[in-house]
Amino acid sequence: MGSSTVKSFYQLLKETEVVIPMIQRDYAQGRLTEKVKSIRHDFSDALYNACKYKKPLHLDFIYGEEDKRQFKPFDGQQRLTTLFLLHWYAAGKAEKLAEEKEFFNRFCYEIRESTRIFIKKLNNESGFLFKRLSDDKDISSIIKKAPWYVARWKFDQSISGMLVMLDAIHTKFKDIPDLWKRLTEEPPLITFFYKPLHDLSLKSDELYIKMNARGKQLTEFENFKAKFVEHLREKSLRGELKIKTPLNEIERCFDTSWISIFWDNICSGYKFYYVDKAVLCDKAFARFLRYIGTILYLLNDEQIRSEDNQATNMSDDVRTMKLFEIFYHVVGKTSFLSNIDGNNIDGLKRLFDAINDIGNDKIDWILKEIFYKKDSDSSNEINNDNSFLKVALFNNAEENIFDHLINNEKEEPVAVRLLLFALLLLIWQKISYDKDANLAIDAEDIKAMRESLRTIRNLLENAADNLRYEKYPAQLCEMVKIILTDPLNEKEDIVSRDLLSSGPRDRVDNENQWIRESSFNVYQINEEAVKLKLRREHKDDEKLLNALNRLENHEFFRGNLGAFSLCEQQETEEREQPEPEKFICFDRKIIEAGDKLFSHFADNSDSELLKNSLLCEADYAWQTGSYFTYGARESGGHWNDIFSRSIYNQRMDCRRAVTKLCRYIAEQSETEKEIEDILYEKNKEWLIECEQSEELCWRYYLVKYSDLFIPKESKYKLLRCKEYGHIFTSNVYFKKNVRVYWNPFLFCVAEKMKQEFDKEIEFLPCGPRDERPERDFEDEGLEIEKGVYLHGVETGWQLSSSPTNRDQCSDELKMRFRDENDLAPLFNNDDVKSSDPEKGIIVLKGEDGYLHEKGDEGEGTCRLYDKVDRIDYIVKFFKNRIN
Repeated sequence: MGSSTVKSFYQLLKETEVVIPMIQRDYAQGRLTEKVKSIRHDFSDALYNACKYKKPLHLDFIYGEEDKRQFKPFDGQQRLTTLFLLHWYAAGKAEKLAEEKEFFNRFCYEIRESTRIFIKKLNNESGFLFKRLSDDKDISSIIKKAPWYVARWKFDQSISGMLVMLDAIHTKFKDIPDLWKRLTEEPPLITFFYKPLHDLSLKSDELYIKMNARGKQLTEFENFKAKFVEHLREKSLRGELKIKTPLNEIERCFDTSWISIFWDNICSGYKFYYVDKAVLCDKAFARFLRYIGTILYLLNDEQIRSEDNQATNMSDDVRTMKLFEIFYHVVGKTSFLSNIDGNNIDGLKRLFDAINDIGNDKIDWILKEIFYKKDSDSSNEINNDNSFLKVALFNNAEENIFDHLINNEKEEPVAVRLLLFALLLLIWQKISYDKDANLAIDAEDIKAMRESLRTIRNLLENAADNLRYEKYPAQLCEMVKIILTDPLNEKEDIVSRDLLSSGPRDRVDNENQWIRESSFNVYQINEEAVKLKLRREHKDDEKLLNALNRLENHEFFRGNLGAFSLCEQQETEEREQPEPEKFICFDRKIIEAGDKLFSHFADNSDSELLKNSLLCEADYAWQTGSYFTYGARESGGHWNDIFSRSIYNQRMDCRRAVTKLCRYIAEQSETEKEIEDILYEKNKEWLIECEQSEELCWRYYLVKYSDLFIPKESKYKLLRCKEYGHIFTSNVYFKKNVRVYWNPFLFCVAEKMKQEFDKEIEFLPCGPRDERPERDFEDEGLEIEKGVYLHGVETGWQLSSSPTNRDQCSDELKMRFRDENDLAPLFNNDDVKSSDPEKGIIVLKGEDGYLHEKGDEGEGTCRLYDKVDRIDYIVKFFKNRIN
């Protein structure tokens, strides 16, 4: 083997770092078993005699790999760790810890993050401990009271073992006052043969096999499996765990049946010969174990914290725990997996056996029969005849959520984890019905699962703000409550009986205890109960059920059909009903007409027509701050915000617009006209009615001049401080990611003039707020003729001689305002209510009223509607001048 070097621990750590590698086991010399107690006693006696009586002690070989002044021991970890603890204790007694901080920081553990942190804290923040230490105190009790000590570290076997050894060292060595000096002086008292790997003929892997019979570094799954089975065996021997499944059977299943589905998954997904499929398989299984273990841990979070006497929320720590640590906590606890055999372990076996019974290919088939990925290309959905039966997944989520979870190194979003958990609960529910049979999923099961998971998808899609990790434990509990309320219930009872039996389900209920405490959308819970009742009452009505499914799968709604929940009775008898806005009622005619209507807008390609049609019915805007938004042509998610109903935003005007439009579509059921033609005709009739009644509200302009009002890529955002002069939109106009504001009436005039008489007019919208704060929300003038600038005002128009100051009128321009052969007719005709040629103001005929909403300029009056089309008025005048 060649020569070796005799060294002391002090000499070794002065020359190189010592890193206990991950492949090594936990520190074992501090364990409390009788066998280890004997070993610890004999070893500490030998060390004590060497130090007390200055008798040299040699500790045989310590082998390891040395690379770049870093030593990783293959054999000798236990001895080196005990020597480290002895030296640390001696330095503390001698008040040398601060002075020797760099020395002690050269020793660390890679086995577990908590162990590494514990050693670092010992080295850097423990000087004060020895001031509190006395001969009759345990050093471990003082360490545990340190502000940096974490209570859950007692489950780290290395840390707990080190604390036991430190107590033994203090008891044994407290009578040696100059212990540090004796450990560091020359010649050294305690030595060993130091053998770096590069001096050996064996390779590192071969050395591991010969010394530890362990081969290559174990995967997380292999480490977990060995420790988990050993832990189960220890608890069983102590009488702390009673399970039906023999432990050797569990160990066998880990290596055979349970892992087979993950092996099949990897083999089906990786065709490359150079991929280590065994490693990938172990990783996939470990990810699924972590997923299941985390769920079981969080479902017992309060009990675990109570047992550990911790005030902190341990759920924040589970993401950083090693896999075994998670299962260490949940072995003796109960959960949904305990309802058959009374314990989690037998329940886990039943669940894994069931998943194995289904098989990888069947799981893929099941998930693709239940879900489909929502595609931006609606033709793919139309070509899929069964898509309306399936549950749409949004945000590019894959149908096979199981495959995505076990093969994705990144943690899945909370929504996906909850959806997969819901599926597992449904599988568990089926296991519970027939405990002893092999699990098989048939077409009827698929149908039932779809309906259950449709409800869950709807709840998740409409709880986006609450899908955060801190609420994950509560949401897991709610999933169990929703799906496994009572195993004896009929399969279709997918909503909690607490909800179904809490009174009439025709209005939003926030008094029910579960609803009040739920982290899901309160309105959505109520809506799901109403829809469930509707589906059961019309279970044979395919047309209605398919319409409901398609609307829930629509990008604009994502499960929330609140926009359709307004009945005629509420419209006509609103005063007789308390809080009518809280009612949830679905009329089949409205649902079926809504399906027909919104199927036309499945790909968001013609949303301008949808906007116009809704505006003809009511002001359906979605308010965000001072802005009122009417939809973007390129964004389905934007429409989803507009249509979503919640308990805090009942969206009455939007619901009124949608249901009125749907009723109109339903009335046209006998006609063979296409939806597009029906809507165009309806909108045209509405415009004519407005003109005949001389009530041209702001909605009239948004509909009539829809194509010209703002650029194609814009969103409609109206600052409702005033009805006309302050209707603004935000858009990326000059450069990327910069908001630009403009008066849409001026923009429309400019576009009309280009069309009507081929006149190019420069339109200058306002710049960003941060660049022009003094003129924010003020329109630039439109140079309608040379030296004449048009500005939009509340009641009509204003002409000026300045592009930026609408009140500036030159003497020359004022003279033109009085000239009957020039601009005077613009100020004096039958369409003008009043005018001020001195200021260039033209007030068109219309009706003014009190402004109820407060804006940047406070309260005041506003124009309710024009009697004259202000855009047509100004364009015609200047067109006639050109002619």
